[in-house]
Amino acid sequence: MQENIRPIAPIGISGLVPQAPPTGMPIFELVVPTDLYIDPAYQRNISEKGSRQIRRIIEGFDWAKYKPPICAYAEHDGKTILKVLDGQHTAFAAASNPHIGKIPVMIVEADSTIAQAKAFIGQNIERLGVTTLQLHQAALAAADEDAQTLELVCSRAGVKVLKTTNAYTGTGTRQTIAIKQIEAMISRRGPKLAREILEVLANAERGPLTAPKSRL
Repeated sequence: MQENIRPIAPIGISGLVPQAPPTGMPIFELVVPTDLYIDPAYQRNISEKGSRQIRRIIEGFDWAKYKPPICAYAEHDGKTILKVLDGQHTAFAAASNPHIGKIPVMIVEADSTIAQAKAFIGQNIERLGVTTLQLHQAALAAADEDAQTLELVCSRAGVKVLKTTNAYTGTGTRQTIAIKQIEAMISRRGPKLAREILEVLANAERGPLTAPKSRL
């Protein structure tokens, strides 16, 4: 027996207020991967990097390395479907691998687009492969007030928040991908002054608003 094996044990929770789960326990089902759906309201399109990742999963598909996609039931065109909240690369890889018929998925309670977008954010907020822009778009779909305020501030300043980094050329005018910096400026200065600052920057600069310009 290996001496470094140890059991899972509770940690100290002094000062914490444990939350009772607001939804029911997830269930697992075996599904045909091509029966799954993607919602562009909060899911990103497959990029070139994502396509390479899918190809790697196909070539090295191994159940020992498999992570079940997280899904939720939804209504679409009068029928009940399963939307992928997290793990679409795995789902696409399974759908493309002729040796895979069905895959296990974890199904959580999130019956509205807002609830699904919030679940997507919860699954991806600390994941390195998910960009700030993607999380911002998901937050908008989740009706997050801070995300809506940022969009409104930028809109009134005549600045367009790009949806993906792929749309960022570095030469466009009145465009930005500096989400975190603008969020910080709104927090420090307030929406009204932040809008005025962005408007001045947009009128003065020929290029897009970058992070250093948004740190005022």
